Amino acid sequence: MFLLFRLLNYDPNKKLPALSPAELPKTRKFADVGVVAMHEDLAHADKSLSSYLFSSPFGSSGHGHASQNAFTVNYKGKTIFGGSGYYSNFSDKHNLLYYRTSRAYCTILADSLGQKLGEEGYGWIPRAISGNHIQYALGDASNAYGDIKSEFWLDRFRQIDVIPNKQNGYGDSGVKLYRRHMLQLDGGYIVLYDELEAVKPVKWTTQFHAPYYKITARPTNNANQQNFEVETDLSKVNASVFAQSPLTMVVHDHFAEPAVNWAKVTNDEGQIKDFKAQWHAGITSTPAQNFRFLTIIQIKDGKAEVIQRLSGTGSVARFKIGQWEIQAQLDGDQPAALQVTGDQAGSLFNYGMLPINLAGRSYKPEIRGSSMLLEMQQGVVTRKEVIDELPDVAKFDHR
Repeated sequence: MFLLFRLLNYDPNKKLPALSPAELPKTRKFADVGVVAMHEDLAHADKSLSSYLFSSPFGSSGHGHASQNAFTVNYKGKTIFGGSGYYSNFSDKHNLLYYRTSRAYCTILADSLGQKLGEEGYGWIPRAISGNHIQYALGDASNAYGDIKSEFWLDRFRQIDVIPNKQNGYGDSGVKLYRRHMLQLDGGYIVLYDELEAVKPVKWTTQFHAPYYKITARPTNNANQQNFEVETDLSKVNASVFAQSPLTMVVHDHFAEPAVNWAKVTNDEGQIKDFKAQWHAGITSTPAQNFRFLTIIQIKDGKAEVIQRLSGTGSVARFKIGQWEIQAQLDGDQPAALQVTGDQAGSLFNYGMLPINLAGRSYKPEIRGSSMLLEMQQGVVTRKEVIDELPDVAKFDHR
């Protein structure tokens, strides 16, 4: 159908307007595909930080993977965090038990179970904001979990004599809500805030994969915090994950199902690929029905900065790193809230009902439950406020 469309609409003399990447917005939401791209400097992506949040309304069928609400981070043109594993066949054991599954992506498992394969295991991108100093995206993977229903994929499992049960990472974990807020901040920072809910208490695991570099655990003095670093030739990469209750971390370099290049897959030079080990970090909560993760990642040249923990109010935690102050509601039984303020940048992001103050003035959201970005520009505060918006493909289907 697309071939016919192109033939009918081909115009060799058509002149399309062109813009320099420097003139494009730093953030762009591609809702129908399910991707938000955030850039520090789109005109020089090979020298700066870029990050991506993925949540597809088409689910995880065909060439799609069970990677709703997964993120990727690139720095100086190379992948720091992203999908892991190897492709040798559309549905061999490594593919169906790892490479295609949520286990292989920087997303969340519930009781060690991932998302379902098939169109039914879908996500979507409700919100995104492009700012001068703060970039923002929100993904919703609340419908991505549960038993596999697709007969196409069940047949693929039968063909290799594998059962998609809990032992193999599939099944109904009872997830009801999974919304991931992701911010990219000037200075080389990524912030993740996860809202999680299930029908019963489960162990939540937030995953990080470094397919080309080594992950090393770092010490912590707080049971509710876990730290690790990624050893690269590009920069210092450090991450800290915070919660309201104790966390445990496992760092390792193996796959849930071994990667064997039995098909003799070759690289661009025609050489048979070596399916090398890759590094992973999984940070797991104690059982909880409602839960919050806050993750702060810094990627920069030079010495890593210390995250300062400030005195907070109740279960709202406060942190300081660089010019940014971050507040987050970590109690899963309380309404979710996240606020990021950069006085030097004159920027403030807010989600939830925390008090909002920028440049000596107080503000309130105009729409309850919105995500809001305030930015000071030449002495004037501009406001961008967004709420959930369905992708065009869903609006069209609904009509």
